[in-house]
Amino acid sequence: MIPYQKFTQCTDINGYVPNHAGFYISVGVLAVMVGAALATLVSFALIPTIISGLIALVLGVIAFCTWYLYHRLICLNPTEVCAIGVVTGVLHPTPQTIAGKAGDNDATLNILLAPGPLNYGQDISEYTSHVQGNLIAAQVQLTNAGLPYVTSSASTDDFNHRKGLHCEFEGDGIAILLAFAEAILVLLIAILALTVLAGPWAAPLIWLLAIIAAMLGASGLFNDLANPPVAQGTDLQGNPGNVAKGQIVLVSGDWIYDGGHDGWNEIHAVHNCQIISDQVLDLSDSNVAWPSEISGMPFVTDADVSAVVNFWCGMLSQAGGAVKGGTMTNPANNWVVHPLVDGCNQSPVIV
Repeated sequence: MIPYQKFTQCTDINGYVPNHAGFYISVGVLAVMVGAALATLVSFALIPTIISGLIALVLGVIAFCTWYLYHRLICLNPTEVCAIGVVTGVLHPTPQTIAGKAGDNDATLNILLAPGPLNYGQDISEYTSHVQGNLIAAQVQLTNAGLPYVTSSASTDDFNHRKGLHCEFEGDGIAILLAFAEAILVLLIAILALTVLAGPWAAPLIWLLAIIAAMLGASGLFNDLANPPVAQGTDLQGNPGNVAKGQIVLVSGDWIYDGGHDGWNEIHAVHNCQIISDQVLDLSDSNVAWPSEISGMPFVTDADVSAVVNFWCGMLSQAGGAVKGGTMTNPANNWVVHPLVDGCNQSPVIV
């Protein structure tokens, strides 16, 4: 079972911020006004004005990244949830998809939840009426707050996210973009301060800082667009590995409402993903059906599926507890350098 990284943080409804372009424009305008005020100190010199514009741009990027990471996803459960379904599609990040998502290099997995329909052609009630259907159903606390869920008038892919469970394996693209933007902001502020307050003697330092800022910006773009994660199962940059269409998987992670789109529930970020059946379903076959059993347990009725979900989720919880608790608190395993250097021997077992 592969653990994945997490960069986003879901929030409650009170911390949710809709994606309004006016917010970023306001941040930029504020920065330009401050820069213009500083520029008047040197008779509207060109360099301070240009730097102020760049600071406005970088502040807009920082505002966007902060929203994207911390104010876009609404928590639907205080702890992680898990679900069993069949994979209908996998998207690995590429330079094209990353550019289209403003630097987001998450990989995605779409699953249809057991024991519901094995295609996307049914009415949405057919998907939400089964034992795991609440994971994709509209949540009352959100609709009461006026938050939308995507309707059939939206794109087919978006509406399919209402019928299946969309799962996001987080990459570090936006987090690194934020880090680069913050570093560039510091350099731009230093350049502006030197330009306004210092004399000609500061010119070499100003040019040096400008070159460093430009290199940081170029490195950030290269990292996001030209260096997507490698498609390997052990990759921790947000990649689901070799999971393929038709495989039955157990997925666990944060259950959230994604307000950055037209609105749906998803697993974001995925914490674990595990193939749990050797059988691969042919989803192109209109007569395809869920297997009659998984792990030696019946897998036909809602009650059967609930039992299998509880079994696998319980196993996952025990595995996580062992890693986070039992084995690490065992004194024999509390080494740092090497067991032979700073470890301790377990007490002998006398039979």
